[in-house]
Amino acid sequence: MHQYLPLDQHNFLVMTFPEPAKYSSDILIIGEDGEEIPITLEVNKPYKYKGWKLYQLSYDDSMGKWSKLSVIEAVRDPWLPLVYTGIFLLLAGAAYLFWRGREIKEV
Repeated sequence: MHQYLPLDQHNFLVMTFPEPAKYSSDILIIGEDGEEIPITLEVNKPYKYKGWKLYQLSYDDSMGKWSKLSVIEAVRDPWLPLVYTGIFLLLAGAAYLFWRGREIKEV
């Protein structure tokens, strides 16, 4: 896509829309103890910090690669191990029924 600007009757300035060079943000995490951690946060590569996951969610689309704005999402899910345990138990139960189900049915 492009946009053009007429300069005079015979000349036009054609410009492409700005695109990001890389979907990443350089951020500085400051911990409660004053510890400073400089990181580069990239799209689809979350950074884990003390039980939290930081994701780069968005940026200023209108500025493209010159964007100075990043939207960062912080996610904490303390119940995730319990969810995985439940899924494992469901799969184990299904495997058990598949393996032993015929014997139980015949009795």
